[in-house]
Amino acid sequence: MSGATLVAGAGLFALLEWVRPSLWPVTTTNARNTTHPNAPDSAWLLADGPLSTDGRRVLDVTDCYARTDYGKCLESHGITGHWAEFHPVSHLWPLQWTVTALCLTLAAALVAVSVWRMRRHSY
Repeated sequence: MSGATLVAGAGLFALLEWVRPSLWPVTTTNARNTTHPNAPDSAWLLADGPLSTDGRRVLDVTDCYARTDYGKCLESHGITGHWAEFHPVSHLWPLQWTVTALCLTLAAALVAVSVWRMRRHSY
């Protein structure tokens, strides 16, 4: 039984890690004339990438990484900015409370099912 509990706990942890970024609205920024995400250092960076001259998100230009003239290489591919999706530090507690509410709801549902089964199958 302890093995099943371990697997269930690990599964719940993995599920929470997977859904946590989408439990609260994400902040998105676009920045021109930069190759770095425009997000605070304390933010939880979820995704980022380059922007084209018309503001569209484009695939990463991997052939520019090894170049010494990185900025010029990006410009030659039409990359003039960077976008970022992140949760600022102000989202920490709302995210924590939402995850806590999910865990407490699941715990209450499991207790209710356990009590129901025990009453139904008791002799």
